[in-house]
Amino acid sequence: MLIVEPADPATAVELGPYGPLGTPVWPEAPEPGGGEWGWNGARTTIYLAMTTPRSTANDDTPAAQFIDGVLPASANFGSALFDGVDPMSRSRPTVGEIVLIDPDGELDYLLAYVWDGAPLTVKRGVRGAALSTFETVARFTAKALIHDLDEKRIALRDLGWPLQGPLHSDYYTGAGGLEGDDSLKGVWKPWALGYNFNAEPRLLNSQYQIFQWSLTSSSAVSAFKHALRRRDWHAFAGRYNGPGQVDHYAGRIAQAYARHGGQ
Repeated sequence: MLIVEPADPATAVELGPYGPLGTPVWPEAPEPGGGEWGWNGARTTIYLAMTTPRSTANDDTPAAQFIDGVLPASANFGSALFDGVDPMSRSRPTVGEIVLIDPDGELDYLLAYVWDGAPLTVKRGVRGAALSTFETVARFTAKALIHDLDEKRIALRDLGWPLQGPLHSDYYTGAGGLEGDDSLKGVWKPWALGYNFNAEPRLLNSQYQIFQWSLTSSSAVSAFKHALRRRDWHAFAGRYNGPGQVDHYAGRIAQAYARHGGQ
């Protein structure tokens, strides 16, 4: 089963009464109904094709829907994170196509959608079973929808496509504080993801010894900070010393805190 999520120009993404940049200044800016701002092109989910046509049950997902059997039975696909042994190689325009059989033009309505960047999901299951029990076997990203008289072809992007540009666009401004001094102006801010070990932080301010290793918050540091604010010495000691002798060190921290008058 093929599930596609193209953008539908006929639908809108509502942003509420205020847009992300305030009231637009261009006179032709559209204002959706109800006085709320937004833009056209919300993603829509289409259960597009199967190898065998069938209708779904009322309690299935999707419910009470006919899905045409325009997907060839002999699916042949594969995916890899990098093409070859060089992860620095540039991504290719396309890495293949998903072909949909359409001699009668019943899928012409797909031409009204925006396909570049649309997520595609391929699921597989036992014939006759509920579609909600199907397992995901592949995920792709569409580049374009190509049509001719007999078929529709969805061109696919490779997995290296999202890596063609920078992962973020946050730079130090050199204004001081968390924005670093003038020597860091225009330098990318570090961004830590997942678990990080032995990461050397960047010095932002030598006078106040301000360092930064990620432009985002750290769950470990946040938990440490919250435990300190709550005076939860058990959680504080567990974060600081690890799992060993937590009760002992929590008691000593509580005694030191009381000895200094809670300062």
